[in-house]
Amino acid sequence: MPELPDCTTVENVGTGNNWKTATTSNFGTSSKALNYSYNYYNPANTWFYTQEIQLEAGVAYRLTFNYVGSGYNESLKVKYGTS
Repeated sequence: MPELPDCTTVENVGTGNNWKTATTSNFGTSSKALNYSYNYYNPANTWFYTQEIQLEAGVAYRLTFNYVGSGYNESLKVKYGTS
């Protein structure tokens, strides 16, 4: 399993599992992916942070994410901010 890149941070503020990387060829991708393994007994409240992305004012950007659910009651929230 590949290591998380140095430019990222994982913060677990709950009792569930942590994010990890996986090499996969499932779900239309054949590269490294971020993975959260469902924990039946402990709810997930773990965050994955990346380093800043340099954007230029006046330019439109689109970030895309592929999310594949596991059939369990989980969700993914993407946020951005300045701190």
